[in-house]
Amino acid sequence: MQINPEIIEELILDAGEARAKKARNYKQAKKVIITETKYEDQNNFEVKAEVYGTETYNTYIEVKKGEIEDITCTCPDYQQHYGVCKHSLATILELRDKNETAKKEQQKITDFLSLFDEKISIEKEMLED
Repeated sequence: MQINPEIIEELILDAGEARAKKARNYKQAKKVIITETKYEDQNNFEVKAEVYGTETYNTYIEVKKGEIEDITCTCPDYQQHYGVCKHSLATILELRDKNETAKKEQQKITDFLSLFDEKISIEKEMLED
């Protein structure tokens, strides 16, 4: 899964510098738990998460055709401003990085299996000789 970088940039700009910094801190402190994803492609997906701040807040982000259709959070900041809060931004950053980590792990597995297949081929050749 990938996320269109323009969507992330738009959310960071909407959140503002202070919220973006706090969102990165939440993500790095592992305070974001992705609870559900529905993914079609980088421009069409939904994600729900729990973010542990002063309290536990629930976030929801829906992207369709590269546009943010819906973004909500149960935190007071969102309830007052109805905009991107640090919790919703932390959610999208966690989803992006989680997907990058998964791709790297998948590549490691693929590389290992290739080496394993190569070793088996060499051993078979040695047995045949």
